[in-house]
Amino acid sequence: MIIELLKENEAEKRKKMALKYSKQILKLRMHALQSQMNPHFLFNSLNSIKHFIIHNNQKDAIVYLTKFAKFIRKVLDFSYVGEVSIKEELDMMKLYLEIENYRFNKELIYIFSIDDNLDLYTIKVPPMILQAFLENSIWHGLAMKKNEKKITVEVKKMKDYIYIIITDNGIGRDKAQKIKLNKSALLNEESMGIKITKERLRVFTQNRKLNSEIIITDLTNDQNKPIGTRVTIKIPLK
Repeated sequence: MIIELLKENEAEKRKKMALKYSKQILKLRMHALQSQMNPHFLFNSLNSIKHFIIHNNQKDAIVYLTKFAKFIRKVLDFSYVGEVSIKEELDMMKLYLEIENYRFNKELIYIFSIDDNLDLYTIKVPPMILQAFLENSIWHGLAMKKNEKKITVEVKKMKDYIYIIITDNGIGRDKAQKIKLNKSALLNEESMGIKITKERLRVFTQNRKLNSEIIITDLTNDQNKPIGTRVTIKIPLK
């Protein structure tokens, strides 16, 4: 009996050690993915600063640089953590949209719709998990659209999931794809940003009972013409 107990104790120790190392490996993978994501975003943001300098718009350049510096400080803070509250993530995305709006002469309309029953401080998500999808909506959906340019970010809870839904009224993926055929660099950047984000989310929920999911839906009107894109991100709460 004593020998059996010792064997069970040793097996339990090995199990705990394996779980500990598994968590450490996942944490390292998350940091590695973040280290890929941040330069991708920084490159695009620096292009915005170049835009203002080229057009000699000193006032907007100063305002943009001030907001950009604040945002970069947050990005650097986030780079040391594997998760943030959804409140922090949404605040970051509001600042991101505010920054990008300067490149659109403040033509962007962005609305955040949050379920009142949610405790935004306790729900955790990977940092910067929404940025690539918002960037995609802006630069491949709305940038080439005339008239109203609108993005809605909706956050709600359904059963064991938190749902984050990003909807834009852009030109749609098919038309954007045709326009980008001669812009392979932009296409690769978009693909890389989304690919890294999907992998980060997969790693974040790897040890949970439920899986994460990202659903991209092409929106059409009654005449089957494109009227935008919707991205639904499902993240398990446990």
